[in-house]
Amino acid sequence: MTESDVLRKLGEIENRLSNLENGKSEKKIVKEDRTEIAEEGKLESSEMSKENGMVKVKRVPVCDHCGHQLSAFSICKRCSKKLDEKCSIEFRKQVICPDCLRGIYPLSRQGFKIMLIVANSITNQGDITRISGIPKNDVKEIVQFLIGSGYLESHMIRGHRLSERGREALFAYSQLWGGTGDMQHLDGEIKRFVFEQ
Repeated sequence: MTESDVLRKLGEIENRLSNLENGKSEKKIVKEDRTEIAEEGKLESSEMSKENGMVKVKRVPVCDHCGHQLSAFSICKRCSKKLDEKCSIEFRKQVICPDCLRGIYPLSRQGFKIMLIVANSITNQGDITRISGIPKNDVKEIVQFLIGSGYLESHMIRGHRLSERGREALFAYSQLWGGTGDMQHLDGEIKRFVFEQ
């Protein structure tokens, strides 16, 4: 490189510095690069201008229900939330989120446990208490709620059984709670009780 080349390059550098100082830069310089969680319903990365430079923001898509980072996702057909696989519930040939399911079928975890036991033809409240570990007075109250909500039907001879509404709710909630530790334990208790009968 000759002396004139060096002087020319220094002139270019000096000119760029002057333009930067005066805000006349042709190219935007990334002043800040950050990653944020994407807002509900947003997936893409984007850039935002900030004064003379750029703030580059990468939005990471997460499940709108549980907050886990998404690699694949579904969209709730009722509220449009992004959902990961474990928060996606198949319901009436559509995917919905746990919040929308609770809006359609309000049900506690204990209510689900009792419905699961009744679905296995165990209807005696004492047996339900023994299997579930739910206190007898609570079992009685929850069973009344399940009957009043249309999840259970009461029969004089056969005791309680799931209604069509109850079967649909049980199927939907089993996708949400079925694989959890306490439900696996309950399933083992039900099998043990049925085997002993």
